[in-house]
Amino acid sequence: MTMTRHRPHPSPFLRRALAVISVALLAFLPSVGVAAADTAVLAPPRPGGLDLGGQLDPKFLAELKAIETRVLQEQEQSRQLNQQKQAEEAKIQAHNQKSGAVRQKAAGWNGKAAALNQETAALQVRINAHNARPNTFRLPQQQAAYMAYNAEAAQLRSEQSQIQAKQNALNAEKAATTAEQNQITTEGQQLDREKQQLNQRITAHNNGITTLQSQLRTMLEQTAAALQEAATAPQNNGAAAGLTAGGDQGRPARVSADLGRAGNDGGDPSSPKAIRDALTKYGEANGVTVHPQPVRVLLTPGTVQRLTPGKAAGLSPYRSYDGLILNPDNRTFTALEVVAPGAAPDPVSQAINDGGQATALVDGRMLNLIRVQSVPGGRPTGRRPEKPVDCGPQGWDKIQDTDPANGHRAQGITACLNRGYLASHTGTAVGAQPPGYLWAQGFATTKGLSPTRDINACHLLAKQLGGSGSDLRNLSPCARGANASQRSSQQYRFNHMAMWEQQVRTVIDAGDAQVMYRVTPRYSGNRTVPTGYHVSIQGTYPDGTPAIGLNAVVPNILSNGYNLGTQTDAGAPVPTGGTA
Repeated sequence: MTMTRHRPHPSPFLRRALAVISVALLAFLPSVGVAAADTAVLAPPRPGGLDLGGQLDPKFLAELKAIETRVLQEQEQSRQLNQQKQAEEAKIQAHNQKSGAVRQKAAGWNGKAAALNQETAALQVRINAHNARPNTFRLPQQQAAYMAYNAEAAQLRSEQSQIQAKQNALNAEKAATTAEQNQITTEGQQLDREKQQLNQRITAHNNGITTLQSQLRTMLEQTAAALQEAATAPQNNGAAAGLTAGGDQGRPARVSADLGRAGNDGGDPSSPKAIRDALTKYGEANGVTVHPQPVRVLLTPGTVQRLTPGKAAGLSPYRSYDGLILNPDNRTFTALEVVAPGAAPDPVSQAINDGGQATALVDGRMLNLIRVQSVPGGRPTGRRPEKPVDCGPQGWDKIQDTDPANGHRAQGITACLNRGYLASHTGTAVGAQPPGYLWAQGFATTKGLSPTRDINACHLLAKQLGGSGSDLRNLSPCARGANASQRSSQQYRFNHMAMWEQQVRTVIDAGDAQVMYRVTPRYSGNRTVPTGYHVSIQGTYPDGTPAIGLNAVVPNILSNGYNLGTQTDAGAPVPTGGTA
């Protein structure tokens, strides 16, 4: 008997059982990265470290001190804001890294979903092919085909179940990734709010800095006016009298033949010989007479007023140069500065060359300077030291023993100074008499001067820098004008020990500078009283920029012009040996 099976329409169950729903791709929107805090913190100006004691009104000095106190406060706030900004940027960076990881996870999920869709599409093709084939069989003749057809259907249903399980797993992974993305988005919004608040605080700080810069410019202008008045009061304003154009020009009177190059320049200054050689070459090349005389100039108040607050803040109203040229108008001068190749122009010179003016007091005459000319020469180190000064956490000092062969005179000190050193070395007042001290008092008396007011025992390392006043290795007989400001001394304005010591103290206290400080007495023969003091200072701030630079000789000259270290008695040098 033959059984005939009619071919009905495809089984709804079969079709339904073998239908596979494709898995849709889920496109993740990338998390928005948070930008770093974009408002820069303005650096507060550094105090100029001016030595103004005895030259300005006490009330004005008190105002200047208050401004310097504000500078210190702003420096501390600037430090704190920079720390907060760094911390915020670190949080933002960590957030953006997490955001990137979530984006990578979403991209990986999308890749797996795309692969599953391809697998589903391939299975759907096979299901469609299976359902399209005849599914009516004559049994038992087509028993084998019937069994094969059903076996294929079972295999397709099994693969369909596997795909559904994969889809369920992907949906669970999608939910977890979406939750993580939402968390990242919330965190990013919070960081954006924190960044805006920090930028507002920085903006308020910067506004305060701008106001402070304006106040400092006003103070600088008043300081320049006071210094001009102090410089001209005892002398006559001789302008350029005695200097003529062409031929043999007159020579400005020398402030001091022993005065080296001084200034807050940073870097390594050139030697005096290198400076003279460079000035000589410049004069020969340009057909002008150069007066190779170190001279310190003062900016005029009007020049300071022309400066922007940012340029004026922290600027010193005076600076030293290496020589002078009389201009063709026979009234004004050009200051010459020997600079190393690649050296950046300094702010004082820029202020003068931008239309400003300055004055220089030379042997009682006030000279007007309207221009600064750079002269190539010196060491090619630029304005940044090759290596920042590093004194370690506590600094250090090295005092040379006294010279037993020459009356136990002091020989010098080298100290690496910073806040740690100053905190652990309080310094002491003078409590001993160095060799030659009593002789110097007697000599001053014979010249009509006061043995107590005009003769001092100079600290090589000052009391305010932690120096001892009882250690004879650190003491030397000196004129008052070499030690500190003395109005009757020709060097009281710009070249005495206290001036440089105060500048060193200021850059350490106000700017946390590290300073290499050397003082070496200079002697003539076997005398025990020096002709002067060679002062070498190099300091840098923590960021490596120059803080202070000096290479100068402070002459040991009394107010009446006598150098204590060059005296003789009956043709013999004095004092020597064991002279007290």
